[in-house]
Amino acid sequence: MEVGHQVAFLPFLSIPKPLVYLISQTDSRVERILPVFVLLVLCSFLDRTNVGNAKVYNMDKELGLTPLQYQQGLVVFYPLYIAAEIPSNLILKKVTPRIWLAFMTFLWGLFCMCLGLVHNFDQFISLRALLGLAEGGLFPGMVLYLSTIYTRSELALRIGVLYTSTSLSSGFGGLLARAMGAVGDRGGLTAWRWIFVIEGLFVSHCLSLPFHFLVLSTLPFLFFSLPFPFFSDC
Repeated sequence: MEVGHQVAFLPFLSIPKPLVYLISQTDSRVERILPVFVLLVLCSFLDRTNVGNAKVYNMDKELGLTPLQYQQGLVVFYPLYIAAEIPSNLILKKVTPRIWLAFMTFLWGLFCMCLGLVHNFDQFISLRALLGLAEGGLFPGMVLYLSTIYTRSELALRIGVLYTSTSLSSGFGGLLARAMGAVGDRGGLTAWRWIFVIEGLFVSHCLSLPFHFLVLSTLPFLFFSLPFPFFSDC
């Protein structure tokens, strides 16, 4: 990572010389962030395909959804998803990524898991809206965070990798749903419910906590862990 170029890329940051030295010492640890980000983006896009996969396992019939109600459940995800992007990044600058991104990941996994426990249209559409709210700030937050630790050319490559993971979700989403649905009617849950429950448990417990404790917490002296006079002029 070329620290001198990084300073030129973010001219609104007034970076003290000791901080430049500290940033230069993080190179060996920064690269561990991207694989976790890729996995999070992959799981977030799997959520959007899982609704269709759950319908294959008769979700709409079990919940008594009409075609219109099913479409409403799909659409309601996006208004709150879009509305959450800018406020989420503003909060991110105040509470630091290791807290906010991990918190959003936990909420998103929790709401996804709860989708496997709904019993009617009202619960379904409410959780879909909350899921959009929880996921809305995730990708913009990742891009904002990466923009503080990579140069312009490095950042373009990393964002390209993140977008590539969305294609992987389309390619493997059906296979993963088939594998999770193979659990069948067990534990009082039907096959389509296990699709949401398994992914929600994986995201909320296997990704959010390690993401906080093992990844971001090892980078305590990057921009977001510092007070924010650095951003006062932007």
